[in-house]
Amino acid sequence: MAKEADEEVEPEEGEEPKPKKERPDFDLIEFKTEFDANNPTIEIPAEVVDDIDNDYDLPYSAPSFEKE
Repeated sequence: MAKEADEEVEPEEGEEPKPKKERPDFDLIEFKTEFDANNPTIEIPAEVVDDIDNDYDLPYSAPSFEKE
């Protein structure tokens, strides 16, 4: 199917051949400049390290396995 679409179709009798559509030249530099202006670079901040404060003295007693 795709090959059929790519091949040029010959016009039938009495029909004039359709001219190929001309595409304008693509200016890559202008496109990239406009794209960069519309889509600024996203700056990802450095990973935040949690400030852990372990200076609080928690009361601890060893677990006992005796039944009370």
